[in-house]
Amino acid sequence: MKSLHRLCVAFLLTLTLSLSAFAGVMSTTVAPPPPPAEAAAEGDMSTTVPSDSAATEREEASALSSMTEAALAALQSVLSLL
Repeated sequence: MKSLHRLCVAFLLTLTLSLSAFAGVMSTTVAPPPPPAEAAAEGDMSTTVPSDSAATEREEASALSSMTEAALAALQSVLSLL
């Protein structure tokens, strides 16, 4: 009986692994993908740099402050339930 149990377990393990391995194989009749787009023309690429980094830092600080306040409010509401 013990060997039958081991045989069944081995069979189920093999079946499980083989099904998950073949799950990614799909045969379809979809047309081949279009050719890749042409490369961009050579030349200078311009980038924009924020001119006012202090304003960006203030915005980040205010966003962090509001998230901190929201987290503290949520923590207080959970603690009030206990």
